[in-house]
Amino acid sequence: MSLVGVAASLPTPSENGQPCTAYCEVRAGGYGVVVGRLGGRVNEPAGPVFPRPRQAIALADLLNGRLATT
Repeated sequence: MSLVGVAASLPTPSENGQPCTAYCEVRAGGYGVVVGRLGGRVNEPAGPVFPRPRQAIALADLLNGRLATT
């Protein structure tokens, strides 16, 4: 599945009606996307884990791009 397909399958992250920010973070087994909630105090994993950071960064960019248009 392409990154666009993965991003489309993930819900748009929000908290109390306000968009949250998605970003790349080291996760067990590689790199993944997390969504910062509660002012960045809680990070919620979103999507798969990738062996290299480039794909996780690209996925976070896709999610954040979608947030900018909502």
